[in-house]
Amino acid sequence: MTIESAYLVVPFQRIGKRLGPVQAFMFDAPAPARLAAWQLAPRVAGVAILERRFDPETGDKDTVVAEIGLVPPAFVEHADWSVRLH
Repeated sequence: MTIESAYLVVPFQRIGKRLGPVQAFMFDAPAPARLAAWQLAPRVAGVAILERRFDPETGDKDTVVAEIGLVPPAFVEHADWSVRLH
């Protein structure tokens, strides 16, 4: 069994009174994801870093590992993340 991980950097912008995600970026290690998040943070309302674990036996699992600025609460449960490693 091989479990692989990817790190998604999800920036959020204000859309009216709400926060909405914009184009996410995928990295294969946490360090470049953190760097990208810190670089994006001054230009957006908030940034979240998710760790996506790909497990063929139990399915994919997303975990928020860091937040900078404004990030909607529990956005992972309400989002349809379709990013896949190829």
